[in-house]
Amino acid sequence: MTVRVALTCVDYPPHSSMARHADVTRRALDSAGIPHRTILLPRLLGSKSGAYTRPLRWQASTGLRLEDGEIGHALHLQAAVRGASIVHCHGPVRVDLRPSLDPEDILSHTVARMALRRARAIVTNTWQEVGELGRFCGRGVRDKSIPIGTAVSEEDWPYRPGADRDVDALWVGTLSPHKRPLDFVALAGRRPDWTCAMVCSPHMRYPELAQQVEQARPPNLAIIRSPISDESLARIYSRARCYVSTSSAEGYHLPPIESYLSGSAVALPRIQPYPQIWGSCHARVYWYDPAHFDATVAAAIAAGPGSPDPELVSHWSVRALGERLRDVYQRIERMGA
Repeated sequence: MTVRVALTCVDYPPHSSMARHADVTRRALDSAGIPHRTILLPRLLGSKSGAYTRPLRWQASTGLRLEDGEIGHALHLQAAVRGASIVHCHGPVRVDLRPSLDPEDILSHTVARMALRRARAIVTNTWQEVGELGRFCGRGVRDKSIPIGTAVSEEDWPYRPGADRDVDALWVGTLSPHKRPLDFVALAGRRPDWTCAMVCSPHMRYPELAQQVEQARPPNLAIIRSPISDESLARIYSRARCYVSTSSAEGYHLPPIESYLSGSAVALPRIQPYPQIWGSCHARVYWYDPAHFDATVAAAIAAGPGSPDPELVSHWSVRALGERLRDVYQRIERMGA
């Protein structure tokens, strides 16, 4: 196969979901025998996106000069895409293309849009991300975007379905508004008979949300600050009867998958991309209504953890993702021949 792939991702902390997501994508490309190059696109300290970067390690691993500001991010994206027939576009790229009135943002977004429009095809994770790329970059980008899903590394992730489950409801994520952590805090407050836990990290743009969670925390809710190691997170998953998501928007959400593989039941809101990821089964779905929310989680806790479906586990394997990527890339190559 002659496909040239630019794999774009953000240099996130090593134990974050996006870091694990990027790692298994690279591994899937390798397993499928697909040549690719990795370009880490750092979100710069002091920028409006407010995430993380490690300039020295990033510069050493890519050989590119680290620019200052948001326009530097877009220029690195353009450099990554140049000469590539396919772009594998991770979630943070589309997030950084959100509309803005800041002149520097407008310039960097223009450069990023130009880079994505030049690619023959864009491989992304979910149909939701296809829609967002289309909204930010235009119909041409949307029409050539293909959702492929992701994988969970069965080799590196220490899944341990445990017998002793002493946490009724578990929530994992960054404390940002779209993840609605206060909804989970309110759920714990309404059910003092449950043992609840949150594994969370404050978002640099929303420090007040971490304070609100702490102030509203009921006695039956334990808060564990992240980042923590994969091994520690796996032990927490193995103790949970039910993983609960309260998000109003998600990309390819790894924590409920990881929790499910550790034997937990899963309760999810009725939003995209969950139907695409889970199909019509394997997860209990609720509406954003306190009564329905509480009843759905209670039913999942009462049912207890079950054995993960072998077909679903296989679908999330690195090997399966590699096969999907190879099929998609070969189809795109034939179209461009």
